[in-house]
Amino acid sequence: MKVYKFIGLFWLLFMVSVNCTNWGQEKPAKGTLQISWELADSEDKSVVPSYQTVIWLQNDNADTIKSVLVSEYLSYGGYNDTTICTDWIKVADWDNALEETFDAVTKATPPIGPDTISIDCKSENIFPGTYNYFIETHIVENYNILYKGKITIGKKPATSTAEHVYIPQKHPVSGDVLKNVSAKYQL
Repeated sequence: MKVYKFIGLFWLLFMVSVNCTNWGQEKPAKGTLQISWELADSEDKSVVPSYQTVIWLQNDNADTIKSVLVSEYLSYGGYNDTTICTDWIKVADWDNALEETFDAVTKATPPIGPDTISIDCKSENIFPGTYNYFIETHIVENYNILYKGKITIGKKPATSTAEHVYIPQKHPVSGDVLKNVSAKYQL
């Protein structure tokens, strides 16, 4: 009898401790995060960019990454090419992406012109906080362009304009094939 009481007491304490770990946790943010960009033709028509594009979020501590758009070529093995979208490849650990993540974010290469992706924060489990958002596009060879911005998600609407970096440097003749990157959070 004492053994059963001990097991019952142990089980009760275990269940209380499991449930207590969830008390007070924040819920995912309500609202939508929109990330907008524009892809443009190369200024020199002899350069034909691949336009392989990825978009991802990192929390302010840079310890959490969430890929939200991955061009189809990159998702199906192009991530092994260390010249394409190099910053994302370093942080994404795409080899270990869950199938549902893979299916949800893999898209065709974005078309030339303006584009926007809308992310429902609640359904994507994006919690209130400050995030760095990134969009990286491959031009040719080892040339990429990366935009980075910061936006706060949570209690009120927010907007942000991203700044760019050329990797490893600006392509000598292609021009800015990725531009006008911004983010907007709406309740």
